Amino acid sequence: MIVGVLRVSLLLRESHSLKDKRRVLRPIRDRVRNRLNVSIAEIDSQDFHQRADLGIVTVSGSRERVKLIREVVR
Repeated sequence: MIVGVLRVSLLLRESHSLKDKRRVLRPIRDRVRNRLNVSIAEIDSQDFHQRADLGIVTVSGSRERVKLIREVVR
C-alpha cells in the first residue's frame, strides 16, 4: 500500500469573512475530490479568513495512481 500526502496553503486576499472563505473553498474541494478521487480537508488556519491549509491524501497499490496527486497543484 502506498500513501500520497500533499499539503497546500492558499492565500485568499479577497476573503473578508469565514463565509467568504467557505464559498471559495467548497468548489475547490469538490472539483479536486471528484476529478482525482482523493480525500481533501482543511487541516489548519480554520480561524483565519484569508488563509487556508488543505491536506490531500490518496492511498493505492500503484505508484502511478499515487503520483496523480501532483495534478492538484497544476
